[in-house]
Parts: sequence; C-alpha cells; structure tokens
Amino acid sequence: MQQMVVNPCSNRLLVLLDEVKDTGVIITPEAAKKESQFGNVLAVGSMTNHKGEAIFYPAKAGQKVMVSRYGGVEVKVGDKTLKLYQCDDILATIDMVDVPDAVAPDGKLSDAISTAKVDVVEKP
Repeated sequence: MQQMVVNPCSNRLLVLLDEVKDTGVIITPEAAKKESQFGNVLAVGSMTNHKGEAIFYPAKAGQKVMVSRYGGVEVKVGDKTLKLYQCDDILATIDMVDVPDAVAPDGKLSDAISTAKVDVVEKP
C-alpha cells in the first residue's frame, strides 16, 4: 500500500490547521465558511530558491503559527486536510507560556494575563 507524502517546494510551508471548536450556537452560512487561523507547521520547502539564494522561513516544522485567513492551497492527504502557504502568509509564530498569577484572589483578571506570547514575523 502506498501513502502520499507532501514535500513543499521553494518558499512554501505545509500546515495542519487547528479544528474550529463548536460553540453550541446556530451557525450562519457565513460563519460556517470560517477556518481556524492557527495551526502547526508539518514541513517547510527547500531552504533555497531557484537561483540558489537562501530563503527566510518565518517558522520551522513543529511550530505553531497564525496564518492568513484566506491564503493557502488546500491539500487532502487521507482523511486530513492540510494547507500549503507561502512564507508571506505566515502572520506570526505562537509560543505558549505559563502565567501562574493570571487571576487575582478577588476573581478579577490581573494585568499579567497573557496565555500566549505572539511574535510578529519580520523579514531580516
């Protein structure tokens, strides 16, 4: 039995988007079209372009990213739907950090609340 393996080319990244959670509310047709903007990078393309010049990658395999909502090309592999994005479609990398004192004893959110550190990606 053969299995398809997707290897991104050039400046592409292969991303598995997170599932959008069901909130238990009625979904309108417009809301049903929305996809998650967050996912995990599964693979990146070659580190050089067709001229042999190095390509800057905003993320590496295994990293959580925020992507452009309407970017990417859908790829079906088995029962999974993946997306191929260009480097410019990666908006940010996501690092989860612990925030031990996010809620004060009085039940109010403290100024220190931040469940995710978001690094905006800039080309060097």
